[in-house]
Amino acid sequence: MFSGLLLHSPTTTMCYGEIRLTQCQTNQKPIIPQRRSANYKPNIWKFDFIETLNTKYDKIDFKRQVVELQNGVIKHTLIGKNQLAKLELVDNITKLGITYLFEEETRLILDSVVAFDRNWNISAGEYSLYATALRFRLLRKFGYNVSEGIFGEFIEEHHTFNKEKYYEDINGILELFEASELNSERESVLDKARSFSTRDLKEIKKNRSFRDINNINEERVDRVLTLSSHKRVSWFEVKWHMKLYEEDKNMNPALLRLAKLNFNITQAAHQNDLKDIAKWWKKLGLIENMNFTRDRLVESFIFSMGLASEPCYNSFRKWMTKVIIFILVIDDVYDLYGSFQELQCFTNAVER
Repeated sequence: MFSGLLLHSPTTTMCYGEIRLTQCQTNQKPIIPQRRSANYKPNIWKFDFIETLNTKYDKIDFKRQVVELQNGVIKHTLIGKNQLAKLELVDNITKLGITYLFEEETRLILDSVVAFDRNWNISAGEYSLYATALRFRLLRKFGYNVSEGIFGEFIEEHHTFNKEKYYEDINGILELFEASELNSERESVLDKARSFSTRDLKEIKKNRSFRDINNINEERVDRVLTLSSHKRVSWFEVKWHMKLYEEDKNMNPALLRLAKLNFNITQAAHQNDLKDIAKWWKKLGLIENMNFTRDRLVESFIFSMGLASEPCYNSFRKWMTKVIIFILVIDDVYDLYGSFQELQCFTNAVER
């Protein structure tokens, strides 16, 4: 089955890793190594099914609509907003998976926040725990140098956060928890922020009696305690954030429509990429000759999709999928199929 690693004959043993021929005794029988099996489940993603994937959102007309909506959002949303509103817009754009459409605008907003620092256009709530945590999280997420000292004004005399003061500020505590997830070594304030916000969120989840608790906030608390957004794959969270944004009283219809249209266009690009890579995999015919290994083409593609979801990275997704699936095959060759001598030859051949 895996004949390329080590070839035997009654008279000759050929090892490609060391490129040598060893004459054996004529009465020596070939050694057939015992093969193992992990009993992997069959692949559920059949080639014929992948070929049936079809969508209308790969047409040029939908891309024109994206450009029109993009210009409308820039014209009517970014102009005349205070700093907090602009930060919330950047946050929504990021969560809705359309950051790549507003890279320049996002950078301008964050540059202005850094430039103004404490000279913001002050309005109600711009120095709240929520606003400060949101500012910290976005600046650090996009690579700006921002100190944990930004939370200094919220620390009491005993070097802790005031539980009574912020206990029912659900949005503030949620943002504080998310911000604390971006900490680095020896940032004691963020360590205290994480302990404080985690404890309060667990109490909020347990009591469920505060005035700001509703179904949306309950779900947000549950999700963030399970796994913070910083540790999630952002593209796989887009649909959930669209649902959340749709129920926001300050929802911008144009932004939501743009996010939905972009999601469908991006999904169409992913489907076309998967169809291309499935044709390559079928034509290669490797799995038919190596049925001991995992056939996980779609799972490998999903991994690459999580690394780079934007439509323009189609070549990256295809090549990364190829890399991952070959890693799986080689891993199974070592763990399951190959004998010690075969693997020595294979290792030598690769290293050479």
